[in-house]
Amino acid sequence: MKIITKKEFLEFPEGTVFSKYTPCNFGDLRIKGESIGSIDFYYQPINSAIKCNDTGEFVDNCTKAEKESIEMDFNCQTRDGLFGDNQLFAVWEEKDLKLFIKKLERCLYPIKKCTVIPTWADIVFCRNCGELSILGSNHICSPAHHISDSYA
Repeated sequence: MKIITKKEFLEFPEGTVFSKYTPCNFGDLRIKGESIGSIDFYYQPINSAIKCNDTGEFVDNCTKAEKESIEMDFNCQTRDGLFGDNQLFAVWEEKDLKLFIKKLERCLYPIKKCTVIPTWADIVFCRNCGELSILGSNHICSPAHHISDSYA
């Protein structure tokens, strides 16, 4: 992650993941859209990316979300519209994004301890991921390798 000035930020490409920054304080996570000259830019909010057509529907959907699941929309941008030249930005670098994506994948497919079937000697077969490991090694499945229990 790197902290940069507004002038530098406006030169960054669309798709840059960022938050506004004041010393030791990070704002909401966003994805940069197109820059508007040297004064403004569009962005995609992450935490409030609720599918809606207008502010009224946004409010209605927020209320609805208190009782049931609602749809998110990650293809809708809004204009920043704040023109402070002294605003700083925390921009995520490629390595940060890769780590975050791995973390999100683990949220989608939580890592689970393997169910092992003893084979020969001290070798065990994991029926979740199909890997062989040494008995007592506390082998942890990789989320990408989980298979259906119907194969167990």
